[in-house]
Amino acid sequence: MLPNFFNDLFTAALFLLIWQGYEWRARRLRSVNSLSGLMDQMRTQWMRTMLKRSPRIMDAQLQSALLTGVGFFASTTIVAIGGLLAMIGNIERLSEVLEGMGLHSGIPWTYKLVAIAMVFVYAFFQFAWAYRLFNYLVIMMGAQPDPIDADKLDLTANRLGRMHAVAALHFSSGLRAFYFAIALISWLAGDVALIVVTLMITLLLYWRDDKTPFLVVLREFDHE
Repeated sequence: MLPNFFNDLFTAALFLLIWQGYEWRARRLRSVNSLSGLMDQMRTQWMRTMLKRSPRIMDAQLQSALLTGVGFFASTTIVAIGGLLAMIGNIERLSEVLEGMGLHSGIPWTYKLVAIAMVFVYAFFQFAWAYRLFNYLVIMMGAQPDPIDADKLDLTANRLGRMHAVAALHFSSGLRAFYFAIALISWLAGDVALIVVTLMITLLLYWRDDKTPFLVVLREFDHE
């Protein structure tokens, strides 16, 4: 049992290293020619166009659509946390089922479920904060005069774009945590399963952030 205990601890530490390492990389690449970085430039362009547009009803609708997406993921994490708490409350039955399937754990099953729940909790707080920041941004957008002074347009658009990027940063962080929480569920199937699924999730995120055809087209916009 003791070797399994240390194996579980080592695997958990490796999972945390991979997750936070990718998180660091994703945040660092926001300032370069990456998908997130180019989209941040588009946010500023959107704010610039919004300030020139009258009326700004379409911009309010677009921002509302973004809020709907953030709210959906925040609600989904709550459901996931609730399900995990229910499993913890019925841990004896769950342990019997898992061990009946030939699965064993070096640390108590409860601790694994708590670890999964904590990652979902982290994702929820990121989504919730992003939702609040996007709401603040709606207020800031509505507070801008129509028409805006030409000499203030670029400065205001840059500030609003940076605020929008900060909110999106928290949403993206929550989304990555959501993905890695799903990977952590595979820990119930063993240490090897966790590492394999975590690497698969990391490669999937890398492809979506750096190799997606969407990024190729977006770079064409950036160089026009």
